[in-house]
Amino acid sequence: MNLLVNRLPTTDKFGRTVRTSFRYWINFLRALSDEEIEPDSRLLYALTCVYVDDIDVDAFDEYREGAFWFLNGGKDPDEPADGNHAPILDYDIDQMVIYSSFMSYYHINLTRAQLHWFEFRALMYTLPQDTPIGALMYYRGKEVTSDMPDWERKQVQRLKRLCRIKKKSDDEWVSEEDFIKAAAENWQKLKGNTNG
Repeated sequence: MNLLVNRLPTTDKFGRTVRTSFRYWINFLRALSDEEIEPDSRLLYALTCVYVDDIDVDAFDEYREGAFWFLNGGKDPDEPADGNHAPILDYDIDQMVIYSSFMSYYHINLTRAQLHWFEFRALMYTLPQDTPIGALMYYRGKEVTSDMPDWERKQVQRLKRLCRIKKKSDDEWVSEEDFIKAAAENWQKLKGNTNG
């Protein structure tokens, strides 16, 4: 599937009709991580968010495979990660910064936009680091390595802690203002070390 030359699909890889709006696919992802839905029911509920017709339980594995193919932009997903990596994006927690990033960088109002999931996905994952969501995703995904200077390692660990995605059961919560302040301090420190 090539976004530039192919028509945007309206079916999964097995030809089953899916809802194509980015809103449905965000709800798909939200359902998969919803702690209020029983773990055994999450995938079935998520599939009902994106398929137009009822789910045939006899073909459940195909529905799952087809949905993840569509979610992945028309490609079969790579092998699943080992699960040791912290998530870098949460569509509930990050909704405001996603909205503001799209508005400021692309001038797209996501409350009014009619975007196919493939379009939204391409735009979302190419937002630069200097947008609010770009900065959050950068620090959430940044690896702390032993070859970093001590001050940088401490600062990155602090920013990762400030902007990590918290579960509903977490007691610790950090405001966006605190994260932005810490990111600005880190930026000034980085600028100071590269100029001196």
